[in-house]
Amino acid sequence: MIRPSSACRAAIRINLILAAVFVVAAFFSGYWASDSANQTFIVSDETIRQHHNAGRLLLFLIFPCAALEFLSAHATHNPKLFRALYLIALVVCFGLVVYTGLLGGRLVFLEGAGVSATR
Repeated sequence: MIRPSSACRAAIRINLILAAVFVVAAFFSGYWASDSANQTFIVSDETIRQHHNAGRLLLFLIFPCAALEFLSAHATHNPKLFRALYLIALVVCFGLVVYTGLLGGRLVFLEGAGVSATR
């Protein structure tokens, strides 16, 4: 099994911490953005709900993902299990980032959320 160097592990931890901070910021900024979603166009509540639920799931999974990385690095019993759980959580979080971003893009570019028509 390939072990990442200490510099690589530090970079991974910094990225996970930044991911957690920005997921929290993005999630709560969505509440502010939802206030102005229907400026010019009527936006589907179902798409907003899906986007919110995907973001909320990511918010709740990013912290265990970061904790599992720390546990996989320091576990004395079953470190491979913790590593596998971390990698699964990381893949799920990555998928949620992509899916949430897709829904957010759909809200703005297809449904016109937050777009104001000025003339």
